[in-house]
Amino acid sequence: MTLKAILFDKDGTLLDFDKTWGEAGYSVMRHMTSGDEDAFNRLVALTHYNVAERRFEPPSHMIASSSGDYGLLWADALGRADREAVVEEIDTLFMRSEEHT
Repeated sequence: MTLKAILFDKDGTLLDFDKTWGEAGYSVMRHMTSGDEDAFNRLVALTHYNVAERRFEPPSHMIASSSGDYGLLWADALGRADREAVVEEIDTLFMRSEEHT
């Protein structure tokens, strides 16, 4: 059989987005803010993240965007000048969180 296509489904059409990304998103935001509650709350607000339910609300750019998009916003919210390094850090942290699920 020849492979004809690869389907990616981040937005939840075929899988439960929040089950896959919700807890990981919390962990990544916590790690990136290193205990700074103000910074964490900025990311939560920016990402439309529901902390109590560990899920992203529908207007969240996390649902359908890539880290290349929301990572730049996170860098600005965290006051980090090296925006590309923030994107790389996000990608690394999400990959690590996947290894532990």
